[in-house]
Amino acid sequence: MSSKSSSVCLYLLLLLLVSGTRTAVSHWIVKTLPGFPGELPFKLETGYISVGEGEFFYYFVESEGNPRADPLLLYINGGPGCSALNGFLYQIASPRSDPRQTLIPLKLPKNPSPAWLGAVMAETRRVREEGNWVCLEDANVKVGEFVGRAKEEVSKGRGELERFWTELLPEFVSWNRWERWKLVVSVHTSTDKDSSYEGPLKFNIADYTGGLPTLIYEPNTWTKTANVLFLDAPVGGGFSYATISEAWSASDTKVAAQAYEFLRNWLIEHSDFMNNPVYLGSDSYQGVVTPILAQDIINGNEAGIEPQVNIKGLSLGCPHTNSVLEDNTRVIFAHRMGLISDAMYKSAKTSCNGNYIDSTNANCTEAVASISQCIEQVNEADILGPNCAFISPKPKEGAQGFLNENSRDFILPWSRNGDFWCKNFDYILFDIWINYKSVQGALHVRPGTVKEVFRCNITLTSEYSYNVKDAIPYHKNLTNSGLQILVFSGDHDMSVTHIAVEQWINSLDLTIDTEWRPWFVDGQVAGYTRKYTNSGYRLTYATIKGAGHSPTEYKRKECYDMFHRWIHYYPL
Repeated sequence: MSSKSSSVCLYLLLLLLVSGTRTAVSHWIVKTLPGFPGELPFKLETGYISVGEGEFFYYFVESEGNPRADPLLLYINGGPGCSALNGFLYQIASPRSDPRQTLIPLKLPKNPSPAWLGAVMAETRRVREEGNWVCLEDANVKVGEFVGRAKEEVSKGRGELERFWTELLPEFVSWNRWERWKLVVSVHTSTDKDSSYEGPLKFNIADYTGGLPTLIYEPNTWTKTANVLFLDAPVGGGFSYATISEAWSASDTKVAAQAYEFLRNWLIEHSDFMNNPVYLGSDSYQGVVTPILAQDIINGNEAGIEPQVNIKGLSLGCPHTNSVLEDNTRVIFAHRMGLISDAMYKSAKTSCNGNYIDSTNANCTEAVASISQCIEQVNEADILGPNCAFISPKPKEGAQGFLNENSRDFILPWSRNGDFWCKNFDYILFDIWINYKSVQGALHVRPGTVKEVFRCNITLTSEYSYNVKDAIPYHKNLTNSGLQILVFSGDHDMSVTHIAVEQWINSLDLTIDTEWRPWFVDGQVAGYTRKYTNSGYRLTYATIKGAGHSPTEYKRKECYDMFHRWIHYYPL
């Protein structure tokens, strides 16, 4: 039998094995999505792949270039437990929410008079009569019980505009007697209520019918130059689910092993992409899992496991690697950024001897406490942004607590009058949009397999087994692999600081191929870069100027240009 015939028989055998599993592999082409006008301008496929007792949901977007030749990027979001749609909608893929709005700060008197209430009611009615929408958002997302009760009124169909102004607002003003929180009026400038951008809090105005967040095309998408396979992992993230209770457990090494099996099964089902160069992409906490996955793939290839995965490299955004290293460098970062004084930093440095975590030295503990108090109101994800409250309950405290994706402070959009406001809308829009039955139907989600879906699953995060405390040894092993690595950091991210990332890269003892220099987009400095080598292994490190945690959410054009140059072997 010829080698070609053997290869065909082996492929057919693999396909039969996968097809004969408990739940057959199934996938669908999605041509339209609720909230997006017309057909999608790219090819989107969704589906499930069985891995053990888990059913893993994915979104596959074909490259807008040459799908059969362009790289295949397997992308897993951080968290752990954040939906793959987070990357699809916010970070590297095509559609995004459509924020057509004007934000107006509302000055609340301590004792709102009937005349004041009447004037505001008249103005909001006028705006509505012009075909626009009026919502009220809380600029700090901290109205607690007030917001909860308002949502309850909306769900019961009694949240009328007049009730808000005459009952709930005065109650809020009384509760907010120290004037710590602020409210914002959001005027949505759309004559079609079904296509308007929806805020995080919607009151049941007289003719309220529900409305769906709209989507618009994002031109700076990585799918222009690569096929991107977004995976909901681990089980419990997004639409991935398990058929038995034991399969809901997750850990760093287990997620890596499941992702490897998922990728092999997906390639068997999509044989046209079997020979495409494969890259692994991730951000934040998945920075721990991705190098483990890469090592699993290399080991599997060497062991002759079929199908062989044509792995070529990794793309890691603000990657979590070692929590002790990251926590320690936050003190250095705060000093470099002018958030703490020279005296505070010198005191901590002298007392703690470089170890600011869990010190038994009383002087060190006191110095670190002073620093913590000084920076506790700074947005860790983006020190330039306002410190908005959590949109969901805070996760249990722990080494990974501050890295939890669902507790990220929100990035900032421009309002029409040029003011900055906390961007709480987009993340809440996600939860609104994804829980529409029409959306889940369009995505071909299996009915009844998940209940309410969130951008990030906090329950999963708190129950996850963080069994790899230090991913640096995995990176060290990969330096002999011949892979191409991209590591990038937002230079205003205090969660996973660029200092920590640079320190673990330096610990790999690589040869500097290209010294530290600026890199440019449209003639402007987009960040700084340095390139390292070790025989065939190449690591490109880049900072993204002005970006916070998950830089692709802040600087999409810069990140697209960076990725495009890197994956096609051009210098940044």
